[in-house]
Amino acid sequence: MKFLFKTVIPITLAAVLIPQLFFLIFFLIGLFLIKKYFSDKKSIYEIILGTVIEIKENISKGTSNGHSYKRIYYSPIFEYIYKENSYQIGHAINTNINGKSTFFIGQKVELRIYPNTPDKAILNTNFSTNILLYAGLAFIIIPMIIMLVFLKGGLLNFHSIGERFQNIFSFFNYLISKIIRVLSK
Repeated sequence: MKFLFKTVIPITLAAVLIPQLFFLIFFLIGLFLIKKYFSDKKSIYEIILGTVIEIKENISKGTSNGHSYKRIYYSPIFEYIYKENSYQIGHAINTNINGKSTFFIGQKVELRIYPNTPDKAILNTNFSTNILLYAGLAFIIIPMIIMLVFLKGGLLNFHSIGERFQNIFSFFNYLISKIIRVLSK
């Protein structure tokens, strides 16, 4: 009985509750990001022109399957003037297309400025302005797909495992009954 309360029940509860807890955490993060997206969307902003003044080279090193690799990414630094103040900001998303940056020094770009935080401009592209929405949806949809795979029995089909145990038990029951009949004759 002690084994049941110290081992079986906690492991069973953990197996049942941990996936649901992870799903809940991801779901709440997704809701928070989507809520932040819609609250930012309602905020007043201005579109101004900025200039790419530098292309920063970022090097990522690591190993994969026993092979070391080196990847180079580029992130532009933008300069802009807002209400007679000069600001510089780095683009948060790195680029690397065919070994080159998608930006060039001197390039004019549209930036979105929120008056309450003029030092935190963002590139005025569909992706940059909607990144919170995309991330929020990913935090909701991906765990939902994973949970559906588990519930439908794709990775852990508890029903078929139960049937296998039942079939094994029935087979041994059949064997034992045959042995008993043979021995009783």
